[in-house]
Amino acid sequence: MMNCKCHFSADSQANVFDCSGQFSHLPNTFPEQTNWIIMEQSDIISLCGLIPNWTPESNITYVNLTDNRIKHLCSETMDQLAKLVEEVDLRNNMLSSLPMHLIQNKEPFRTLKSIWLSGNPFHCSCDTIPMAEWLRNQDVYQANLIVRDYTNVTCHSGLEIGIAIHKLDVIKMDCIPKDVPMWVVPFSVITGLLLLAGVFLAIILGHHWRQTKLWLYLNFDILSTNDGPEDLTGIQYDALLSFRLVPHPE
Repeated sequence: MMNCKCHFSADSQANVFDCSGQFSHLPNTFPEQTNWIIMEQSDIISLCGLIPNWTPESNITYVNLTDNRIKHLCSETMDQLAKLVEEVDLRNNMLSSLPMHLIQNKEPFRTLKSIWLSGNPFHCSCDTIPMAEWLRNQDVYQANLIVRDYTNVTCHSGLEIGIAIHKLDVIKMDCIPKDVPMWVVPFSVITGLLLLAGVFLAIILGHHWRQTKLWLYLNFDILSTNDGPEDLTGIQYDALLSFRLVPHPE
């Protein structure tokens, strides 16, 4: 197999198949009992298409794909790897985004437990928010897939540059979720303003409640069940208004 090397790693207790710099794709064949496949600096551009001869019987637990030029992670390939290997190292590639199914999957993958992603030129936009939330959850609970180096996964272009993706601020980026209709935002703003106005008016009326009751009675003859004209005494008002409160003889 060209200049690939096989050796046993005593530290990892694994049979290593090292084909760094030999292929521009994942190898279709490898020695039996191989546990680790090392493909560093192999000029791999994408992970797309099913990989022949990679089956659950292969016993592969770790795939190292660091320092390649991988730009695309296709669903079928990642699904296949997720069923076969425990760890995938994708550091220092050319990934600008991640497939949504990798992020939004709520159930643990069959085999895949962890990945490495730092050193990729991720483009940060409002579309990156789900990824940011996914990385943030690494701190909160045992995520479905552990990103070992999530604190070093950063934005290289877009709305934010140099910041760790898990620290992206949705409000600062002025991002609106795509599934929210555009009319919801102005409607929410108007509703909020009306609520504030209502609260302000309630405070004013509460502070001047006796005067308010007088105004309601004089203009609309509205009194509460426990109120009568005598309850409105002691309020300062002009002679014309007070005249209306005096009972007139029939």
